[in-house]
Amino acid sequence: MKPKNDRMRIKLRIPLFILTLGLSIPVSKLIHILAPESWLKQLAYPLLVILLIYLFEKTRLSDKVVHVAFGIAIVICGLGIEMLTEPEDYWWLQNYIS
Repeated sequence: MKPKNDRMRIKLRIPLFILTLGLSIPVSKLIHILAPESWLKQLAYPLLVILLIYLFEKTRLSDKVVHVAFGIAIVICGLGIEMLTEPEDYWWLQNYIS
C-alpha cells in the first residue's frame, strides 16, 4: 500500500502531452500566417509536437511527480488554449451549454 501522501500524485507525462497538443495548434497557425507558401506550413504541427515532447523527455520534466490537481490544471490549460484557437471544433459543447 502506498503512503498516504503519495496517493494523490501523478507523473506529468500525460498532462504535458495534452498541453503540447494545445500549444502546437496556435503556433502552427501562426506559422501558416507568417509563411503561407512555405514547405514549413505542412510540417509545422507535427514538428512542434515532436520537438516539445522531445524537450520534455530530455529535461526529464515528464518524469516529475506532482499533485493530481496540478496535473488537472495543466490539462485544462491545454484544452482551453485549443478551444480558444479552434472554437468550431467544440460546437457540440456550445450547444449543450446553451
